Amino acid sequence: ERLQTKGMREVDVAIVEMGYPWGPRGALNTPDVSLPVNMTIQEEIAYYVNFVHDTAFPNTLVIWIATCGCSMKAEGTEGTMGIQDTWDLVRERELGIVLDKRFLCNTKPQGLSSGHGCAGPVLNVLARMILRLLHYIHDHR
Repeated sequence: ERLQTKGMREVDVAIVEMGYPWGPRGALNTPDVSLPVNMTIQEEIAYYVNFVHDTAFPNTLVIWIATCGCSMKAEGTEGTMGIQDTWDLVRERELGIVLDKRFLCNTKPQGLSSGHGCAGPVLNVLARMILRLLHYIHDHR
């Protein structure tokens, strides 16, 4: 409805990021008094997932990108705050997919120089994965 008022149609696919390495942002700027003024990380995650799927893109396939840096070891938890909690909520949604850059970072070939997932080869591979997924979705509608 929001898009139609601007003369736009609904999108077929939305790409959003997940990851909360900065922690909860605190005061929520909303007139909705039923929401807490200061949110915990779990409340913020639930609010974000529900907003994306129920308000912003209710009938749209949403691709969630885990946006942590990739400098941590596969077994470490540095930079992963909220990713599992977000994935647990997204998994309950019929129109939700998660692509996790940590997997790309932690399984890349030895000779590939990439200490972080925000630029370089990891981002290039991720972009190609998304492009292939979009082509697949287009071809199978």
